[in-house]
Amino acid sequence: MGVDPGEEAVLRLYEGYSSPTHTGAGPRSIAELLEVLRDVRVAGVAMDDENTTSGIRCVAAPVLDHDGRPVAGIGVTFVSAAKKNAAQVNRTKKSVLGIGRELSQSFGYRGDALGVDNGISRMA
Repeated sequence: MGVDPGEEAVLRLYEGYSSPTHTGAGPRSIAELLEVLRDVRVAGVAMDDENTTSGIRCVAAPVLDHDGRPVAGIGVTFVSAAKKNAAQVNRTKKSVLGIGRELSQSFGYRGDALGVDNGISRMA
């Protein structure tokens, strides 16, 4: 089985790069990064839960074109203390995903393009 074209691009882009960590969290190798990216594709949303900076969280969703390819992203960064429980964070994720869906539709995305869902159809 070959390497996914998206993963191949990541491998080329980050060849020889070691990922610094400021908080001890987040991927530390290309293999770990690829695993995170696979999870993000399934979930349709990326979450930085204080991986880069202590006390800061980020949520982001893709904006897909008519072929289901990412052409942009939409995200929000907030102070962790502002959203103290899972329900508040989940509402933020839902909002970001909804905006990602709207923007994707404006780029011609109509769902399940090329047999790949990219998480967009789960956006509500």
